[in-house]
This record gives sequence, structure tokens and C-alpha cells, in this order.
Amino acid sequence: MKCCHESDFLKSFGKLRKNGRMFDYSIEVEDKTFPVHRIVLVACSGHFEEMFLNETKEIAKTKKLEGVSAQSVEQCINFMYSGKINLTKENAEEILQAARLLKLERVIQGAFDVMQSNISTENCLAVVTLGQQLREKKMTKQAAQYVKNNFDKLSSSPDFPFIAKPFFIHCLQTWKKDHCTTWTAIMAWLKGRKITNNENLLDFMDIIDTKNFSLEYIARTVLNEPLVQNCDVAKKNVLGYIFSDVLRLREQITPESFFPIKKAQEKYKLDNDLEVLEITNKFVMSHFKEISETEDFKQLTLENLLNFLVSPGGRFSHEDDRWGAMLLWIKGKPDAENRFYELFRTLDLKRLSPTGMIKLKAEPLVNNSSECKNVLLEYILSNPKDKMVSRTRDKRIALLNAIGREIDVFNLTTADWSNPPKIERSPYMCIVNIESDLYFITQTSLLNLSNSNRWEKKADPALDCEQIQAVVFRGCIYVVGEETMPFYDPRSDSWSKSLRGCGLESGFCVAASDEAIYAVGGMSSKGCEARRFDPDSKTWNMIRRMITGRFGASAAWYNGKIYVLGGGWYGVSYETVESYKITENFWIRVASMTIPRSSFSAIVLDQTLYAVGGERNAEQKDINSIEFYNIKLKKWSVLHTMQYKGIICACAYP
Repeated sequence: MKCCHESDFLKSFGKLRKNGRMFDYSIEVEDKTFPVHRIVLVACSGHFEEMFLNETKEIAKTKKLEGVSAQSVEQCINFMYSGKINLTKENAEEILQAARLLKLERVIQGAFDVMQSNISTENCLAVVTLGQQLREKKMTKQAAQYVKNNFDKLSSSPDFPFIAKPFFIHCLQTWKKDHCTTWTAIMAWLKGRKITNNENLLDFMDIIDTKNFSLEYIARTVLNEPLVQNCDVAKKNVLGYIFSDVLRLREQITPESFFPIKKAQEKYKLDNDLEVLEITNKFVMSHFKEISETEDFKQLTLENLLNFLVSPGGRFSHEDDRWGAMLLWIKGKPDAENRFYELFRTLDLKRLSPTGMIKLKAEPLVNNSSECKNVLLEYILSNPKDKMVSRTRDKRIALLNAIGREIDVFNLTTADWSNPPKIERSPYMCIVNIESDLYFITQTSLLNLSNSNRWEKKADPALDCEQIQAVVFRGCIYVVGEETMPFYDPRSDSWSKSLRGCGLESGFCVAASDEAIYAVGGMSSKGCEARRFDPDSKTWNMIRRMITGRFGASAAWYNGKIYVLGGGWYGVSYETVESYKITENFWIRVASMTIPRSSFSAIVLDQTLYAVGGERNAEQKDINSIEFYNIKLKKWSVLHTMQYKGIICACAYP
């Protein structure tokens, strides 16, 4: 029979302690004193065992402990007497400090276990530091992984600056974080440690990859950081990254980064100042509208705004955009309205579009200012025939050139040409106009020519048709195919592909009235078939067949009828024209064009029907003329001969 009095032994000393008997030693911590028995300390604490057994001199009856809390020491003393301790994630770190001092191995291990199983944003940094100090690899590795996964949250922790520099550098080198998180963490570490010397800043700037930083962030945040401003080497490096590579600057400058970059350019002396100035001026001219919509623009002072508007980039930007920017800036600034005239007088009224002039005349800020009204009146009186204020509207058409794969705008009134920005080449292309908005359509993309004369990408169509026959119907673009008819709604910038196609084979043409869409000709039934799409039932129905079969013809809704012009069959082009009267379901021949045409465009502009460009006969000879139909004389006449041939598509562009 074995006898064990271990538990009784603990109970006995616990009883003595509870009754306050036979104390022969005391421990002082902070403002508290704990009476204890030496024999218990020697038996349980490695610290006191070494002190009592190895000390040859007379030992004092009191020991004062530093660097630990009274509460944690009390918990450790309770453990010595009872063999029990309540370790939680809240107190484990604090008790660990006391247990390490007292050399209570079981408590130390228990605290480690609790901390490892309860690593959080509140304690992970402390656990990393403690693990490194105690050389506890497992705990350090686990906590370090947690830091990695929550790096962006931890940089604002009050404990963050106290992690060791080598560990922090290791984090930056191995854990790929976004540039904002990286820089914020570096600044938090430096400022938290109140480090102002340049050496530490340069150490960190050497290891971070500034190529991953956006130009806006570097120019706005990094360059203006006081630690960088006070370090000439760091400031020079940052400026070099922004401005030294002009090709990168040209490619990466954005509306959001423009003002921070411009401010840095004006503040610091640059070796390549003229090159940078050229880049910023050109960027303003091509992105003025987007720049004016940024928060930086809205925060400009009036003086800075005036300087911006009259700068080379601002002065030569689209005048409608400059006018819109003025209104955008001044709205919401009642105190600035009394100085509106200073902005208004920077406008070049001759360069405003007709729409822009209409909006300007209706603007209350203009009408409430006698100075603005006087300037406007003087301009109108001195420019009675100016196209910007004239009641006579120019007649313009947009033309898609097959040879150059470019779009040009031809003014039928003045015979002048203008050139929108170039477009990406595609084997299948088409252009349409919706209320003076020009759209360019290919099988894979849709672009819209904005008021600022730039092509803006819209929702991708993903068309599977070999030819693009597009028509505008009730404010939407319908691309009519044999099997499907996807349509685009510009109000929601979205495509729908739920409609069935017209069922005609390749070579047909399309037109739309106010009530329906029509598809006629093509390879089906010798090119005579014609069909009508009912938007209410969403179905295609046969209508009366055309008189002449046509492949590559063009159609238009004109004078209450569907007109089908030209086309051809087996290499022979036609000049003939026929019209379809809807109410009678009947086709009749009308006056023929002056020359045969196929693969061209029929356009209605200001109640006049035009035939534009195309090809002639099997030789595919390009036609460079525009003719129009005089409905009163029932006669076609050539209006203009254009500067080039190869027009494959055209539309009205008022």
C-alpha cells in the first residue's frame, strides 16, 4: 500500500497561510505586501531556490520585485500554495512576466499554451516580441503568421512601433501588401518610436518597391510626408521617381494624380521641367473634363482656378468643358458667385458649341450678372453670322472609311472636314447616331464619342454576326442578325440578347420607322424578301416582297415610307430605288440614283434623303460622291465629291 500526502501537504501550507501563521518572509510588489513561507518559495520557485540556497550572507526578510504587477504575483503565489491558477487570454501575458521572474515552469508553459491558442489583433504583436525574447519559435511563428494576415489593421495598434526592426523589415520584404498599407506602416513605426534620423527612413525606402506605388500616392502622400521633406536624399529620390522617367509619367498620369504632380512640378526645380510641362499641358487638353470632376479641382482657390483655366493646357481644351468646369467649381460656393465674371471673361465664346451656347444663355449666373450679359450681347452683335449663334444649323454626316479605318465628319453646308480621334481597326464595323451622340460598333466593342471629343468605352456587345447591320429604334441600338438581334440601351449602358433575328441571309439592309424595324434583301429568295419586326409581340413577320432582288443595298425611313436604294446581284450594281408604303403593303419604283451603288449608306438629314459612298459593280470601284433626292422634282443630284473613297458606313451627325 502506497501512501501520498502531497495534496495534504499543500492543504496544510494553504491553511497556515489562510490563518496567517508562521510567516517568515514577505514579497513586496508595487504598493502591496504578500506574507509567505520560505519553504514554499524554495520548493516551488526557481528564483527563490537559487536565492535562498546559494546566498551565504544573512538574507533579508523582505523581497521587492520590479517590472511585474502585484495582481500577477499574487496569482503566482496562489499557485505555489494551491497548485492551481486561472489563465485566460486576458491575463496570460501579464502572468507570464511574473512567472518568468519567479521561474515557475508550469505556469510559464501554461501561459504559452493560452497565448498560442488565443492570438488576436490585440496581442499578436506582443506575442511576437515576447516569443523572440524567449526564443519560443513555435509561438513566434504562429503569431508572425497572424500579423501577416492582419498587417493593415495592426499598423494603427499602439504596440506596433515596438516590434523589432529586423522583424518589421522581414514583414515588408516577404509580405506583399498594397502601397498604402506599406507606407502607412512605415510611418507608424518611425513616428511611434519618435525616430527622426534619416538613416532609418532611408533603410525602409531602400527595401520598398516604389514601382508598385501609384503616381498619385507618391506625389500626394509620400512626397508631402514631413519625414521625407526633412530628408534631402529621400525627397530627391521621390522626385526622381515621379519625374525622371517621362515615358512612365506620360503613361501613368491620371486625372486624380494631375494636381499633386502639377503642384510638385511648380514647387521644385526639375532638370527636365520643359518635358514635364509639355506632358501636363497635353494631358489637360485631352482630359480636361475628367480633371475638373476631381476633388482637387473643386478645392482650388479662385486664383488657382483662373491660372489653371488660362494655362496652355486649360486654354486650348474644349470650350464646352471649360464652361462646365467653371459651373461645377462655383456651384456650392455662394461666396464666390460675386466673382463669377472673372471666370466668365476667360471664355472664348467663338469656340462654344451650339449646345454650349444655348446652355450659357440660360445659365442664371450669366443672366444675374450685368457684366456677363454685356459681354454676351457684344459678342452676338459682332458675330451675327457666327455658326455658334446662328439659327441655321450645319448639316453634318459621320463617315466610316474602309481604307484608313477612320471616322471623319463632313459638313454638307460648308464642305469642311473634321476628324474625331482615331479608332481601333476591326474587320466588321458600323456607326450610328442617337440624338447627336455618335456610336462606333464592332463585334467586340462599343465606343461613344463624348462631348469632350474622346471615345468612351461602353458595355461590350460580344456580337457573333459576320456583318453589323445596326439601326436606332426608340433610343436604342439594334444590331439585326439572321438568328439574333441584340440591342443596346444607352440609358443603362447594357446589352440584351433575348430577341430573335430577322431570318434573312447575309447582304440584307435595315431601317426603322417610329413603329417598327424593317429588314429587306440579302441572299434569301433571290434578294426580294422583306420582313417587319413588331416591338410589342417581339416577332418578325413577312411583308410584301420587293420588286427587285438586292444584295448590299441600303434602306432608310423617309417621308413616311421605307426607301431601299441600290445594291446589286452577282457583281452588277443597281442605281434603282423603290419605296414601301406601310399602309398599303405595296412597293413602287421611284427615281433612280445618278450612278449604281452597293455597300453604301442611305441617310436622312433635315428631311432630305442622301446616298453616301459605296462601291460599283464587280470591280468594287469605290465611289466618293454624295447625292440627294429632291422629292418635289423626283430627281437625284450629286451634292459633293469627297476627298477620299472607300466609305462603307455613314450616318447623320447633327
